[in-house]
Amino acid sequence: MENPTKTPMQEVRSLSNQELVRKISLLAAEERRLTIEVLRLLREIERRQLFAELGFPSLFAYCTKELRYSEAAACRRIEAMRALRETSEIESKLETGELSLSVVTQARTVIRQHEKFAGTKVTPEKRKDVMLSL
Repeated sequence: MENPTKTPMQEVRSLSNQELVRKISLLAAEERRLTIEVLRLLREIERRQLFAELGFPSLFAYCTKELRYSEAAACRRIEAMRALRETSEIESKLETGELSLSVVTQARTVIRQHEKFAGTKVTPEKRKDVMLSL
């Protein structure tokens, strides 16, 4: 019979190596799935401008103040959400772990810098090509 007073750390330490590896793999996959769901919900909150209705001046403010993401985490999620809006095909790459929020954010930053330097907008097709080649 399992001890009901075991601390979470004691529970982790009692896992076999095989159980530990299996559990972390399952949780990492679930974390990626949940991240995609968060991005979908943020996209809808932005579309409805719900953050403003709730008294926040921006989606970023909503993410940092209400959802309690750090500024960096909020930026990554907002950038990734906007990338998904532009290129829905990257969703599966994010969910499998083939792409990370950081890489998507960096790609969008490079695209914006290129647009500023070149003085012209990158076409939606080129944005899609860049995102899918990551």
